[in-house]
Amino acid sequence: MRGLEITAVPFDPRFLFDSLALAAPTPRPEFPELEQRVLKYQPSPSGTDPDRADQGTMESAVASAATRDSVLRLSAALRRMDRTAPGYRESYNRFRDLYARYSARAAARENALRRLHAGDRSLAEQAARAADSLRAWERVAYRDFPRVAEGHATALGRAPQRVTTDSAGRATLGLPAGDWWLVARLADPDNPFVEYSWSILVSTAGLPFGIPVSLANAETRWRH
Repeated sequence: MRGLEITAVPFDPRFLFDSLALAAPTPRPEFPELEQRVLKYQPSPSGTDPDRADQGTMESAVASAATRDSVLRLSAALRRMDRTAPGYRESYNRFRDLYARYSARAAARENALRRLHAGDRSLAEQAARAADSLRAWERVAYRDFPRVAEGHATALGRAPQRVTTDSAGRATLGLPAGDWWLVARLADPDNPFVEYSWSILVSTAGLPFGIPVSLANAETRWRH
């Protein structure tokens, strides 16, 4: 799989997310029946070119995810800055612009779902409303994730690393010895409601090694 961004993290991020969810002021919204429906979704025949529809949906999801990651990183940086520092106002304005862009891209993705799958508009609208509530909950429940994650990485003395697979679907990382989790996600081109997710534990001794990242070892989950 080419163009897949993989992040190597020196701790299990799922453990942090679970801990933050348990400490959240409200429980995570659950939609078990809707989730089963979106996981089993099959597009209805329509006049839309499926290749263009899938490509547009994937590009929208990738852009939204990339902007969200930038928002989280800049938010973490702002927390560490002195508000009276000369560069704080500029950084805050950049954060505000990024957040507005993320909101616009998230809305554009939901609108794309409604347009591209007109025959299943009811399901798309239900999924969009549920996704809105999940994202609203995550903004509160996971707001401390950047700070907590940075603290874990600092305590371990190993910073996360990112790499993108090349045209042959390969990527190389030079990881210090220790336990690492390889984290990635990819939109399913055949189901606009679903993404593939990876969180693979590897233990290194500082020597070269190869780890396959394929659909065979991916988790399929609802994308929101």
